[in-house]
Order: sequence, then structure tokens, then C-alpha cells
Amino acid sequence: PVDAMGIVISTIQVVLAPIFLGVGLNTVAPKLCKAVSPFTPLIGVIATVLLVGASVAKCAAPILGAGLPLQLACLALHLFGG
Repeated sequence: PVDAMGIVISTIQVVLAPIFLGVGLNTVAPKLCKAVSPFTPLIGVIATVLLVGASVAKCAAPILGAGLPLQLACLALHLFGG
């Protein structure tokens, strides 16, 4: 069974909240947003690495158990799939 409410809450936390926060801050404090904008790509990369790392860590055992076929499929996907 899929936890629909969990997916909704997770989507709000990970996708919608940062968007609304950014738009709100840009409206209220545009000078602050302009000052921190050079650092936002680094912050975005760090946040993405943490989110993906947490997701992979939750299912590390099945990933390791799948072995070489899964690793080769992932490699092929990223090399040839774009």
C-alpha cells in the first residue's frame, strides 16, 4: 500500500515549502536575496546530495543485494539515457 498522505506531506516539505519561502523572501527582502544569490547553487547541490543520500540510505540493503545487474543498469541509464 502507498502512503498517499505521506507523499503529499513530503512533496509539500521538499518542493512547495522552499518555493513559497523563496518567493516570500524575494518579495519581503530583495536585497538580502540578491546578496545570497551567488551561494544558492552550492546550497542547492548540498541539499540535493543530502536528500538523495537519505533516500538511498533507507534502501541500501536491497540496492546492495541486487548486485552488479542493478549497478550496470544504473550506469547505462546515466551514460546513454541522459
